[in-house]
Amino acid sequence: LGFLTLASPAMLRSGPNFRPLVDELRRLGWEDGRNVVFVFPSEQVHAQGFDAAAKQLVADKVDVIYCAHEIAASAAQRATKTVPIVAWVSAAVELGFAKSLARPGGNVTGFVGQSYDEQGKVMSLLREIRPGLSRVGVSMFSELRESRTWFEVTAAAGRAAGIQVVP
Repeated sequence: LGFLTLASPAMLRSGPNFRPLVDELRRLGWEDGRNVVFVFPSEQVHAQGFDAAAKQLVADKVDVIYCAHEIAASAAQRATKTVPIVAWVSAAVELGFAKSLARPGGNVTGFVGQSYDEQGKVMSLLREIRPGLSRVGVSMFSELRESRTWFEVTAAAGRAAGIQVVP
């Protein structure tokens, strides 16, 4: 199981999501070093290194590549059309990783954090929770196309609700 993320191997192994993954795999009969191996890039990967790291995972003959964020998923998609890619992105369909959430097609599947379609509802809920709300700040990674697109959709939903959305 290859990992392609912004986090270093040490960060991944000590993070809040890794232990539950290992525990669930063990419950299902998969144990690290016995019948499953976790493969990490040799050092922390930054945006400019994802293509090389993805190619290395493919060369290492991993059975699945797990990607967090758009940059990693894009690199993995460029590196292979056959190895299954499990991606955690907020806009799998909009960014071209999947044809639809129900039937992704290709070799990319995964998790969607928050759908773009939900942004109008989020703005309505914010307005309901805080009447008179006129401005909302959002946190984003401006270098990620995924974040920029998410921000544009959120800002449009905000405008429709009479709320200014600022990065």
